[in-house]
Amino acid sequence: PNKGNPIMASLLKSVGNWFRGKQDELAEKMADPVRDGQFAIEDSKKKVAEFTKKIALLMAETNKLRKRLTECEEQTEKWQSIAMRAAETGNEDDARSALEKKNLAKQEVDSLKVEVDKNEQITNQLREQLNRARAKIAQAESNKTRLVARMEGSKVRKELAKATSEFNSDDNPLSALDNLQEA
Repeated sequence: PNKGNPIMASLLKSVGNWFRGKQDELAEKMADPVRDGQFAIEDSKKKVAEFTKKIALLMAETNKLRKRLTECEEQTEKWQSIAMRAAETGNEDDARSALEKKNLAKQEVDSLKVEVDKNEQITNQLREQLNRARAKIAQAESNKTRLVARMEGSKVRKELAKATSEFNSDDNPLSALDNLQEA
């Protein structure tokens, strides 16, 4: 019924704008960049701690692989030695069997070397990322400190400006002294 009424439409638009304005004012009053920055820093530190644990786990796994690699290299040498002794004594079956076991150990050595290399490469990349994240956190902490100082300075300047304007207004006690002198 009131769709064609321009006054009602204008009134509704004004009420809507008033609510939007109040919402913006509330959002502005609730915004605290220092608090929000501190939360971001804390969350980032937690992520870095989790990331550090994962890197440590990967390094531990790599150390296990290195140990296994060393064992397999020793096994390769052992089977090679056994094969040579068997060949020297003319025992071809034992020599062949030892060479087969040596080849299996060598395959495992090759596989483990690939895994160790991959893990070391990934660990190096993750460490670089971790160092960048730590540097970014340190920069954020420095920025937060500067922001706090700027905000405090801004508050002091506002209070001084307010005090100055009150000091120069006609409603302050000094202007009453001027009125007394004029009288």
